[in-house]
Amino acid sequence: MANPSTASGGLQLYPITDDEEYKTIATMPGYLFASSGRVLFIRGLQPDDLRPTRNGTFRFDPRKLSRDRPGRLCKPFLYRGSLSVSVRANGKYTIRQLATLLAEAWVGPRPARRASAVLIDPSAALVPSNIRWLVPEKGARALQVERNVIRAKRNATIRDLHSHGLRDRDISRSLRVPASTVSSIIGTRRPAPRADKAEVFRLWNEGLRKVDIQRRLKIDESTVYRILKGCQSPRRQEPK
Repeated sequence: MANPSTASGGLQLYPITDDEEYKTIATMPGYLFASSGRVLFIRGLQPDDLRPTRNGTFRFDPRKLSRDRPGRLCKPFLYRGSLSVSVRANGKYTIRQLATLLAEAWVGPRPARRASAVLIDPSAALVPSNIRWLVPEKGARALQVERNVIRAKRNATIRDLHSHGLRDRDISRSLRVPASTVSSIIGTRRPAPRADKAEVFRLWNEGLRKVDIQRRLKIDESTVYRILKGCQSPRRQEPK
């Protein structure tokens, strides 16, 4: 193991060793996350300063440190019951949990918004090999919200297909939902066809019964009676 590096002028720097491996986080330039669980910040760190290894990690040559490019160890401290470090992100300092940073660097991106980094063995050291992401199970309320979203999308699809002229039976087969479900969704939302009074009068004078007019024009029978009521045009007797 190499000795701690010392810059010109006797400035003691962070003891970086040749055999320590690091990983980085794209959104946090200048920070190195060591396999030992330590976090190092190097001012002016460039991609060419890191030597890639076969394991997908990096090594850093401590001889690249100088008075103008010092290495600073982010010392962990207890914050809200968890070991945390102060890091600079998006132009300002913020406090991040150490386990979360190591998980993002070594395990992979956070799999879900509510996922948290936990120790595989709580009695072991806080190192990347002992960290995993834990995604909490969805509660009853979250599951109900998810079901409501799925149901709303399905209903919107059914109404859209119906507006394009598909029959209830075809929609049921296409989406694999019961025909009763399709009818209940679009049954009360069918656009009522506008009755053409002139067409009603024409069919009536041609001898069609009111029920036949209703079936041919696909309108309510009450609409036919309302149109023909009080009609001033010459009408024949309704056929029996």
